[in-house]
Amino acid sequence: MADILIVDDEKNLRWSLRIGLEERGHTVDEAATGESALEMLAENPKDLVFLDVRLPGRDGMDVLQEIRRFHADTIVVMMSAFGEADSATNAMRMGAYYFLPKPFELKQVIELV
Repeated sequence: MADILIVDDEKNLRWSLRIGLEERGHTVDEAATGESALEMLAENPKDLVFLDVRLPGRDGMDVLQEIRRFHADTIVVMMSAFGEADSATNAMRMGAYYFLPKPFELKQVIELV
């Protein structure tokens, strides 16, 4: 099973993803900001990170860049409620595994894990 970090400022989204993933045997942590996510990753690297593009403070693209630099083996799935084709393209160029547009079904997340 995977060790996963969910990074999103929407508490309800983090909670629902956490429950769905934990029910399937995964270990899940949450962060509401990019800074807290990077601190958590420094202490405990993860297999997989679900990362929102728009976050308070450091945005998701900046956080993605840091993850790629210091945790190259971590898989990153970017998420966004805004249909930004440029963001999706840039995220993939920067090393994201997948770009998941919001809203999405839990089933889509499970398939990625």
